[in-house]
Amino acid sequence: EKPLQRIRNLVEKLENRFSDQQARDKTLQAKLKAHIDALEKALNDKALRPALAAHKKAHDLLVSTGDTRPAAFKNLEKRLHHSEPTLRELKSWRNWSTDHVREELIKEAIVLGDAPPANVEKLAKKLTSLRKRWKELGPLEPGGKAHWEEFDAACTRAHEPVKAKHDADAEARRQHLEQRRALCRRLEELVSGTDWEQPDWHALDKAMGEARRQWNKTGGVPHKAWPAIRKRFDLAISKLDDRLAPERERNFNFRQRLVHEAEELAQ
Repeated sequence: EKPLQRIRNLVEKLENRFSDQQARDKTLQAKLKAHIDALEKALNDKALRPALAAHKKAHDLLVSTGDTRPAAFKNLEKRLHHSEPTLRELKSWRNWSTDHVREELIKEAIVLGDAPPANVEKLAKKLTSLRKRWKELGPLEPGGKAHWEEFDAACTRAHEPVKAKHDADAEARRQHLEQRRALCRRLEELVSGTDWEQPDWHALDKAMGEARRQWNKTGGVPHKAWPAIRKRFDLAISKLDDRLAPERERNFNFRQRLVHEAEELAQ
């Protein structure tokens, strides 16, 4: 390759590199401008969270350009620095405002703990609402941990009647499950322990009817346990019913014959 051609190739590479760098700078400049525009709009709207997010994006992007950033970035950098006092002021005001709201939420939680409503479900909804409102205030500032601990402790204390009710309900469901299991065992023992050569049909029919009544009266069980216990009960009833069905049919036919004979005698 001739020296002159090498020079031309080198110049072309430099020009391409310079052109690519200009394109990158232009893209970064457009992004930085968009972030700063968003920051200024958020500050104007008194919207702290969007303002903080836009400031972080603009600051990080500016840092990524390094110390040798093009002059075109200088005006944008000035706009960013110019917005920072307003951002600090808004943040300070919002911190004071949210601290005041947090204190009110703590008071509400304490009142619920001292004088909870009689309706436990209503209490649970109020506590859920309190925690949701606390979360909506956003992350705590440094030094705000004491506020959170006080609020959480007050909510936990107020929640004790709800927990007690839920624990009692869970225990009741466990007891109901044991009652249903006992019913299933009695039915299964009837099937396996009855002398089907000489059964007491009346007693068996009465026992099955009573088992059905007890089943319907017994309260709810843990959700996951329901399919299995229901299947067990249905199977036990089905086996007993299969034994009783022929006898019921014989009794029905016998009564029909008696009715028919009585009708013939009456004629």
